[in-house]
Amino acid sequence: MKPMANLVELSDSMLMEVYADAMSSGVITSEHCERLQEAILSDSLTEYEHQALNRIFHSVWRGWLRYGDFAGS
Repeated sequence: MKPMANLVELSDSMLMEVYADAMSSGVITSEHCERLQEAILSDSLTEYEHQALNRIFHSVWRGWLRYGDFAGS
């Protein structure tokens, strides 16, 4: 079994980049979701990173972000 830590190196700034990209477009893409899932599965997130993830999830729940990939738009 490969260690999950090798799959993702998400820093606070990377999480903020995903959040900023998603909030500016109003869409969270499958690429964003994959990066977030890898971060969650790595089980090595700091409290600050957990808070950033919770802000993203809350934004989806509130309808401020929607899921989708839109090529060319």
